[in-house]
Amino acid sequence: MNKLVIELNCAEQIFSALNDIIPKKIQEALLKNYKEFKSKKVSFRDFQLDSHLHDNFNSYAHFREETGRSSYVRYQEESLGWECFLREKILGDGEVDEVINLIKKSGLFVRLYHGCRIENFESYQLHGLKIFSAESVNKDLIKFAANEDEKKSIENAIKNLASSFVPYNKGVCFSRNLRESLKYGGIYIVYGSEYRLRALNEINSNLRERLFRFGVPSILVFDIPLKLIDQQPVFNYLIELWSKKHLKINKLRAFNERRLIDGRDVDGDINIRTAIDFSYFNKVVIPQNKIIKVKIHFDSSPPRSYQFDEICKKDELQKLTRFLEENKILYELI
Repeated sequence: MNKLVIELNCAEQIFSALNDIIPKKIQEALLKNYKEFKSKKVSFRDFQLDSHLHDNFNSYAHFREETGRSSYVRYQEESLGWECFLREKILGDGEVDEVINLIKKSGLFVRLYHGCRIENFESYQLHGLKIFSAESVNKDLIKFAANEDEKKSIENAIKNLASSFVPYNKGVCFSRNLRESLKYGGIYIVYGSEYRLRALNEINSNLRERLFRFGVPSILVFDIPLKLIDQQPVFNYLIELWSKKHLKINKLRAFNERRLIDGRDVDGDINIRTAIDFSYFNKVVIPQNKIIKVKIHFDSSPPRSYQFDEICKKDELQKLTRFLEENKILYELI
């Protein structure tokens, strides 16, 4: 049986997949309860009881100027947040939790994108995507030293980073589409590693260009079981998209704009807290003819724009291309 893969920016695809998963009784309850909620007579006392919530209408007076029922419904939806609105006003905790569990157990796969510099594709075949390890990266950094003095400088930079650099997460980081891989993951595509870049910046910012000698700037595409994702905002987004389309509400939030994930403000990254097996690999995308913007100083300095030819040696690209063509049954080169 073919696996069902969804992409997080394909609303119709997600809606169709979830509609097949979510029981008819919940779909019917959603429609019935939302219709009843909208038809309720709203008193200004009801509005005042909820005034501890964030007031999207700015003031009580503003609320009175609006048309009663529709304003109150909109106020409730926006102030509670959609997932809480469903829990508190429409479906209840039990039904929402049931939907989340059904999605997790559904066997759905989600297509995700991982920026990197491929140096040894066979290593990916053997090990998949591994969780960041400072120890392994430190060993790798020494190869960028041209002499003993630089080697000592790199070793000192590694010691400094040990106390100042906090890995972004204890997992593997993905973007939800190619555009966002280029927009938010450029540092990994261009330099292969934020850690590498910081280490060489500490010594001499000109050293970072040595990173361009190794590997090919790439985006790896994986189809990963949805159940491996443990970030609640992802499931809140799926529920919101499904329920609003079911209710014919056209206003949908963009999932991947900046938001809090695990208490940190991030650019919509999806983190999976386990190594990713290569069996989930789909294809590799080589972002030729793309301008990639990267923050290289980690301060208010403007990002640097790179052309593909600046950051990739032709012989490295040819080496990877030959490898992929020899394994064309498994891989697709774009």
